[in-house]
Parts: sequence; C-alpha cells; structure tokens
Amino acid sequence: MSKKILSALFSVVLLVFTFSLCSVAEAAVTSTKKVTLKLTHPNPETHVFHQAALKFKEEVEKESDGKITVEIYPANQLGGSKEIVQAVSLGAVELNISGSAQFSAFNSQLEVLDLPFLFATREAAYAKLDGEPGAFLAKPLEKKNIKVLGYLDGGFRSMFNSKRPLNTIADFKGLAVRVQDSTVYMDMMSTLGALPSFLPWGDLFVSIQQGIVDAGESGVAQIYSQRFHEVARYVSLTNHTFTTNPFVIAKNKWDSLPADYQKVVQQAANNMVAFERKQIVADEAKAMQQLKDAGAVINVVDVTPFRAAMAPVWKRFADKQGQELVDRFAK
Repeated sequence: MSKKILSALFSVVLLVFTFSLCSVAEAAVTSTKKVTLKLTHPNPETHVFHQAALKFKEEVEKESDGKITVEIYPANQLGGSKEIVQAVSLGAVELNISGSAQFSAFNSQLEVLDLPFLFATREAAYAKLDGEPGAFLAKPLEKKNIKVLGYLDGGFRSMFNSKRPLNTIADFKGLAVRVQDSTVYMDMMSTLGALPSFLPWGDLFVSIQQGIVDAGESGVAQIYSQRFHEVARYVSLTNHTFTTNPFVIAKNKWDSLPADYQKVVQQAANNMVAFERKQIVADEAKAMQQLKDAGAVINVVDVTPFRAAMAPVWKRFADKQGQELVDRFAK
C-alpha cells in the first residue's frame, strides 16, 4: 500500500475520531428542560461554604449549557438550619449545606458523628464519610426526601467563651454553652460540668453579647468569619469533634432531573467537596492568625483528660444506638 493511500486512510480515521469526540461532548447534555435550584447555607459570604457554593454554581451552569440555574442564599437568608433542612425534606428548598446534627431528626444514627474525639485526623474522617459508613448514614435520609451528594469539612470544633481560658475540665463548670441540637452534644457538655442549651445558630452572637450564654463551639474559620471573638475573646483549641456538613438535594427534585442533569450535578458536587476540603485547611490557618491579630486569647488544650472523661458519653450512646454503629466509625 502506497504512502499516499496510508496517509489518506489515516486522515479519514482521524476525522472520524475527532467527529466522534465532538459528538460525545455535544451529547453530554442533551436535555432542554430549564431548571432552577436554590442552594442555602448558614454562613456569610466570606466563609468557605460560600466559596464552594459559588464553584458548584459555576460548574453546573457551565456544564449544563445554562439550562440549570443555581441561586445561592447564604447566611440563613431563607431561615435557620433546622427549618431549612425541614424545607428540603418537604421539597421547598432544593440544595442545602448544614451540620450533620441538623439532619439527625430524620436519622438519629447521624449523631454518631457528634461523638467526642471520634476522628483523630481529617483523613480518617474522609475515609469513613466517603466510604460505606457514610453511605450507610445517607441511605435512610432518602426516605425523608433528602439525598446526600457529598460531605463537606466544617473543621474540628473548638470552644469560644466570654469568661476565661478553658484548660481543664474544672474550667467548664457552670459555663453556659450553646450547643447544636444534639443529645450527644448535650451529654458531652453536661459531663464536663457545663450548662448546655440549644439556640439557633443565628442567635448565638447576640446571646453571648447579652449574657444569655457564655460560650459556643465551632471550627476556627467559622469563629472568625462569624466574628464571635468580638464577644467571646477566649478561644480554646479543644478539637473535640469533627464537623461534618452534608451537602444535600431534595430527592424529589433529584428524581425529576434527567439523567444527564443528574450527572452534571453529582460531578459538580464531587468537585465542590474536593475544593472545599482543601480550601478550609488554608482558611483555618489564615483565621488563626486573624484571631490573634484581633486580640483573641488562644490556648491549646491537652485533651488527654477530656478524652478519658468522655467514656461515659460513648457508652450511653452505644447503649442507645448500638455498639455496631459506633464500631462502624471508630474502628
């Protein structure tokens, strides 16, 4: 066969291959349905969750050729986290980022994630959340019209308060602490001698300012972005729990999406999670310096005695929910 014929055949094959690639790319989204998705989260626009939400919006709208529009409502604009999670279950809000404790009303097994000192590292948390244990917790939520698209990193939680540095268990005695709406958090703080109570997240700043409570607990990045150091200058790095923030979609909305739209939304969610997990580490380092510059009094806590003191909390949880659930995440 001559070189000219070989060259001509190669050109034809290349042309067909290129055309096939173009056809696949163009066929990635073939549906024409226009869809609007409302995405809510509890934090201000300076927080990493908002940056992640913007990334999700950009990718979804780009990959769907503008057929899917994502509207973002930060800082609890549509209601508190508890109300918004209920709204997702009812199908009134499509997308939401909230702490796992907010979803425990729909699956109480999620409270396993609130156990103190459950995860030693972020990597250990990711391995469980991205694997079978995370899927195990997500599945029952679908019966409540909530589908988990991924788990965001809310950071290891530490204490902030208006009274004193918290170095020992004795320092917690009598401290009025706002906790998440979780029986495990209530038990944790009561065991330390504190006085826990649940308040909506959006009310915490004013509640500390007015002396209704003395303290709260959250990730370092959130402590700074929510300006809690302005009313609670003592920040004690206890790292007592790892905050897991499910990114969810109303399942009835998910089921109504064409398969190609579902693929776009899930891939964007995967990329959003990867971005957020990397970004929050940088944000926490920056926030730590910003807290110091703002005059916050920061102390690193020896958690060894705290970890030992939490044994009864773990036992009470295992007695209620089963040791098998605890082992699924702890081993």
